[in-house]
Amino acid sequence: MLKWKRFSMDEMRKSVFIKLLVSYLIVLLLPVVISIFLFNRIESIMVEHANNSNTAMLEQVKDVLDNRFKEVEQLSLQISFDQKLDRLMMNQQNISNYEYIDYVKELNRYQTVSSYINDYYVYFSESDVLLSPKMKTNSSMFFNHIKRYENRAYVGIRRFFILSTNEKCY
Repeated sequence: MLKWKRFSMDEMRKSVFIKLLVSYLIVLLLPVVISIFLFNRIESIMVEHANNSNTAMLEQVKDVLDNRFKEVEQLSLQISFDQKLDRLMMNQQNISNYEYIDYVKELNRYQTVSSYINDYYVYFSESDVLLSPKMKTNSSMFFNHIKRYENRAYVGIRRFFILSTNEKCY
């Protein structure tokens, strides 16, 4: 009889030990599991918010750039619809330096249209004259000495900027 009691006492101790072990594991592991779940949820929310804010910033940059490009287009339209320029373009071979200088002064008017456009040029292909709000020169002088592009020779610049069509190439 004693044997049976002893056996049951050992069994009972094991049973109590297992119950205590399971309860301690539950108490310890439950917060860990909840923390892991919350961490993953918070991380996904933060990534989503970061993506949303990046998308919003990119939209703002897009809007700003679109407005700047519209300003550039507006400036180019104003210059292209200028009647003095039209007369100069039609009669490029018989233009005096005085007429060019007069148009350089005319180009100065457009300088105040936009605060971020530093320079712009009008090129007369038949006479190889380049006008800006500050000067009159030819394309060779301009691209070799005034507005130099690194790693580009005048021939390549002339081919890209002058001889090809660069519609809305800013």
